[in-house]
Amino acid sequence: MSPPPERPGHLRPVPAPGQLNEAVARDLTSAHPSGVAGLTAPRASSHSGRFITDVIVELGYLSSERVEAVVAEARTAGRSPEALMVEQGLLGTDQLSRAVAERYGLDHVDLDAYHVGDEAAAVGAGPRRGQPCHATGVG
Repeated sequence: MSPPPERPGHLRPVPAPGQLNEAVARDLTSAHPSGVAGLTAPRASSHSGRFITDVIVELGYLSSERVEAVVAEARTAGRSPEALMVEQGLLGTDQLSRAVAERYGLDHVDLDAYHVGDEAAAVGAGPRRGQPCHATGVG
């Protein structure tokens, strides 16, 4: 097997779903200002106004050419591009959640690394006792 061809320094292969490129890996492993494991701070603290597909490209999950192709396919199918990306295995659900958080300037919570408190995970934590809770505070 021959070594990969030489590329200019700014060109890197796009990672497969579930894998991270160097820039994204650096962002995800950098400490959150609070020091809490499993929380990733957004690059900007406000809604960016960008399309989710632009954020997916910015994070290095897919190339802009691949995203443009999926957007065209999504228009024809009458579906959202991000739903098609996940359905086709181009984008993982964890990558999509990270992109959504980044788009809206929110902390991303990795539930594999972040410990949810017992009181938030309790069955009766909903607005009325016995109802499931669909949101909880973190941090």
